[in-house]
Amino acid sequence: MLCIKKKLNSIKRKLNLIKRKLNSIVWKLNSTKMTSTLKKIKSAKKKHNLAKKKHKSVKRKITLDKKKPCSLSKTHQSTKLIKPKQTMTTPLKIKTTAELKPSPQLQSLRSIKKF
Repeated sequence: MLCIKKKLNSIKRKLNLIKRKLNSIVWKLNSTKMTSTLKKIKSAKKKHNLAKKKHKSVKRKITLDKKKPCSLSKTHQSTKLIKPKQTMTTPLKIKTTAELKPSPQLQSLRSIKKF
């Protein structure tokens, strides 16, 4: 009788161990399922928000008042005018024709034309 009880207890322990391992595996599976569903939900929300933003950008076009030049109309006063990009601080040196060296092919053509 004692021997059977010991065997039963050992089997119970093994079963509990297997249950714990299975629970951890199930939990991991559920968490991956949850993360995948959460990712799907987030991507759907992003798509929805992008669609909303596109719709808004069409609605909120910056229009200039015809009466006042370079002023935003009253409905769009909250939006700021876009500043132009900064120009180069040092101007590029433009070479004159005297400074430009002709290519050797051009020189050979000129020498042929002279003769």
